[in-house]
Amino acid sequence: MSLFPKGIEDIHTHDVSRSESAVVNISPSGVFPDVIRWASVGIHPWNASVTDEETFLILEEMASDVRAVAIGEAGLDRVRGGLISDQEIVFRRQVDISENLRKPMVLHVVRAFDRILHLRKKLNPSQVWIIHGFRGNPVLAGQLLDSGMDISLGEYFNRDTAKVIPAGRLYFETDESNLDIKQIRAAVEAARNNTII
Repeated sequence: MSLFPKGIEDIHTHDVSRSESAVVNISPSGVFPDVIRWASVGIHPWNASVTDEETFLILEEMASDVRAVAIGEAGLDRVRGGLISDQEIVFRRQVDISENLRKPMVLHVVRAFDRILHLRKKLNPSQVWIIHGFRGNPVLAGQLLDSGMDISLGEYFNRDTAKVIPAGRLYFETDESNLDIKQIRAAVEAARNNTII
C-alpha cells in the first residue's frame, strides 16, 4: 500500500504550479488554498519560536482536510531558527497531530539528526517520518532507515546514499528546485544504477 494517494510523484514542493502531482508545503494559516490538490501542513522549525496554542489548533484543523496528506515540514534546525528546545516542543506537538490523524510527517533536519534519532526512539511513533531533501552520507542514511524513517531525495543528493535506500522507502521531491520531478527521479535512478545522465 502506498503512503501517498495515487498520482503523487513529488512529495515535497513549495511551487503551487506543481500541485497536480505534488505535495505542496503550506503553513497553518487557517485557509486551505483552493489551487492545491495535495498538501503537507506544518510549522517549519525556522518559525517554531513564534507558535501559540491557536496556531496548533489551526494546524490540526487544516491537517484534518482530506487534501492534507502529511504533516510538515516539521523538524529541527541547529543552523537557523529559534532555540532548539523551542523547536523540539513544536516538533513534538506536530508528532502528536501526525499520530492522531494517522498521517506521515515530512521532516526538515539540519545538523540535528542525533536529536531526531533520539526522538524517534523515545516517542516510538506509528506514522512514517520522511527526511526531506536528504544530502547526507550512506552511514547516516542507514541509521535513519534502521530507526524506521524513510528518505526523500531532491536535486542535490549523495550518489552513494541513493544506492542504499530501499525502493519502497525512497521518495522524490522538487522542494525549491527549477528541475522537473522526472529529471530528479532520473538522476537518482541513474545514481542507483551507476549510470551517468
